[in-house]
Amino acid sequence: MRPFLNISNLILLSITIILLSSCGAKQPGEKGYPKRTALSSVNVLSVVSDKQDFTGNLSDSVLYHLEVPFQILPQYEPTCDILYFSFADLQKEPVRRTLRSYVVLGVMENKESKITQMIKSDIGSEKLRTKLEEKDIAIFIGKDKWARNQTVI
Repeated sequence: MRPFLNISNLILLSITIILLSSCGAKQPGEKGYPKRTALSSVNVLSVVSDKQDFTGNLSDSVLYHLEVPFQILPQYEPTCDILYFSFADLQKEPVRRTLRSYVVLGVMENKESKITQMIKSDIGSEKLRTKLEEKDIAIFIGKDKWARNQTVI
């Protein structure tokens, strides 16, 4: 009678255990699950902000500076195509988190805002507080938050 724990059975058992233990994450973004690659083209810019913060002067300023037309073309052609999302839109549609370029606008005085909470958790409260003491505005650039090859400003 052959012993059960020979070398080939031990190797097969260890490979099976490794494969089964590596299959824990079920959703993109969870620990252990590979990130998707960012999908959109380079000139698509996604603005993420609260709806009440992005009305009026703020939206006019963002659109004025980011939709600047190409100077060499005979017709009006903006440099960026602007998409607007709220935090709820990002949570509702996971594919929206796989776009390439994001500008996240948050008003730090609004403590209940999901955007403000996301900014504080991503950057860190201490680093954000230090930067805001220097100036009224703070700009941070991050990479690969929800997908690979992604830029979040």
